[in-house]
Amino acid sequence: MAPRITPRRAALGVLALPVWFIGISAWSFHAAGTLRIEYLGGDARLYTEAAARWLAGADAWQLGASGPYHFAALPTTLFVFAPFTLLPPGAAALIWFALSVMAAHFIVRRLGLPLWWMAFPPFVSGIWAANPDIVMLALLLGPARAVAPLVKVYAAIPLLGERRWRSLVASGALGLVTVALAPGLWLEYLRNATAIAGRLYAEAGGGLSAWGHPLLLVAAVLGLVVLARRDVRAAGWMTVPAIWPAAGFHYNTLVLPARPPTWFAALLAVPMPGLAPLAIVAYALLGNRHS
Repeated sequence: MAPRITPRRAALGVLALPVWFIGISAWSFHAAGTLRIEYLGGDARLYTEAAARWLAGADAWQLGASGPYHFAALPTTLFVFAPFTLLPPGAAALIWFALSVMAAHFIVRRLGLPLWWMAFPPFVSGIWAANPDIVMLALLLGPARAVAPLVKVYAAIPLLGERRWRSLVASGALGLVTVALAPGLWLEYLRNATAIAGRLYAEAGGGLSAWGHPLLLVAAVLGLVVLARRDVRAAGWMTVPAIWPAAGFHYNTLVLPARPPTWFAALLAVPMPGLAPLAIVAYALLGNRHS
């Protein structure tokens, strides 16, 4: 006989996940020492500075003035941030922070999640840094999804899983427009792509995905194949956190449209290298059981 679920036990179950989210976010900020105003919007500041260097005729992928990290995205991302170079870097960072908050709110509402899901630690990490991934995910869930791969190229993978063929074609066409407008920029990127990718991997400390760990990478790929046979849509949303090189913590937000079970979300709330691909392998084997 199944144990009787008392009202108190049910209330504890409802509270457990949001409390876990808030606790992990607080611990992460404390451990990293990033809950300071100078870190607010740091990623948006870096991207805006890179766009400004490009427009000034300099190397967009050189070291930024706002911190010890380099811009490493594709040239399409520079087009997204180019309009914000008209503003002071601090103002651009604040705008992207506000956009990230609004994007996260849109995402949880679009997915029918309780508002406390905005405390999901990968959300909190991405919002605080104003990383464009949060806006990218909002775009993927809305009518302008074709624009999402211009923000970050790996947005094309969930579109592929969703079989959004028209959006993929439109996104490819927009990418070709950027090539036509700035062929020199693309040639510069292609000449240095290996060095840029290697530098990103080093600056990300290897990232949180299975990339760079052969046995874990094989397991993650096999897990994604198993999952794709059952649910290709879910596999599309989980591929990037599982195996993308130098995956950041905020990449874990991409699993939310796959409607992950509670145990899975709790694991992906922890910023531990290799945990996301292991959780995805477990999900491929278990499905939505024990949610």
